[in-house]
Amino acid sequence: MRVAHVIAKLDTGGAEHALLRLARRCRERRVEQRVFALLPGGSLVASYQSSGLEPTLLDLRRAPLRSAARLVSELREWRPDVVQTWMYHADVLGGLAARWAGCPVVWGVRQTSIGEVATSTSVAWMYRAARALSAHVPSAVVFNARAASVSHRRFGFRHAVSHVVHNGLDIQALGTALADCQALRRELGIPDDALLLGHLGRFTPEKDHPTLLRAFAAAASTRPALRLVAAGRGVDGANSALAAEVHASGLAGRVHFLGDRSDPLRVLAGLDLFVLSSLHEGFPNALLEAMALGLPCVTTDCGDAAHLAGTAAHVVARGDAQALARAIGALADMTPSQRQRQGAACAARVARRFGVDAMCDGFESVWHEVARKHQGNKKGSNHVRHCRTSAG
Repeated sequence: MRVAHVIAKLDTGGAEHALLRLARRCRERRVEQRVFALLPGGSLVASYQSSGLEPTLLDLRRAPLRSAARLVSELREWRPDVVQTWMYHADVLGGLAARWAGCPVVWGVRQTSIGEVATSTSVAWMYRAARALSAHVPSAVVFNARAASVSHRRFGFRHAVSHVVHNGLDIQALGTALADCQALRRELGIPDDALLLGHLGRFTPEKDHPTLLRAFAAAASTRPALRLVAAGRGVDGANSALAAEVHASGLAGRVHFLGDRSDPLRVLAGLDLFVLSSLHEGFPNALLEAMALGLPCVTTDCGDAAHLAGTAAHVVARGDAQALARAIGALADMTPSQRQRQGAACAARVARRFGVDAMCDGFESVWHEVARKHQGNKKGSNHVRHCRTSAG
């Protein structure tokens, strides 16, 4: 089986990390793979290279025609059984290139909030293009969450075949992140008796940082040991909106903004508790990783977060700062042994249901089905052409 992956850019993000985990494990399972990025650079390029997945970096922004022609040419030459695209930009642009190269396409869709929250102009345009092409370009669509599948049908996607394949983690590889749980405290100068609540997520409306900060302020008002550590693109000291919220809440010195981090597992390993405050998610990687590391967790009911949490983590309504504060407080008020049991339940659920091999099984099943149908269609077309030629 040969699979070509096409993604917009190898930057820090849930899809990029999921692709890296998938490609690593599928290679061990004897799947030949290549990775194409539509844009150069990205903080994860080195991680792909060190994993033996040397990515082909295009430059669709500066040289669109040359980059598109190169992608089509390389796909024709390499002749993958399937082209797997990741998110709207790659679904549309990579999907069209794959079809021009004569390859079957499987789209990867991870967004659930289209039509519900503000999004960038380019994403909105690509969504509209994907909706228009959904009945014509992909042979199948893989959603990473049931909520994403439902929302895209509701907003006009007309794909014939769809599957839900949840994100998966390499549980054994998480052990290295736990090697030094005190590293984060040393880095930030946080005392050992502080109780660290963590949040991972870039600064966008769907991550709902205002509700996070209001909930933390309410929970921390009667719990002096509680501190918040938040990481993600745009979540840093230069963010005036976040700084104003912290100042207004009187939380200065108890909130630590780390910005974009290339070591999210190291950050998670240094926490005592984890919170996901999002309004919208697909299948949230941050919650998945926090649970896998054995952190007691609370999440809003967004995307497939409640399905991931099961009964192991607390689930509250989206946008409800008071409910989120109560859940954070409940975790903070537990004894250390109670928090340990809660975290162990989270880790056990991830190990049972959401390992990387389950993700590989799901994708490989789709790829084999699509490749088999494509080969059957080619044989049928060749037979028809042969019959017409003979009749002539």
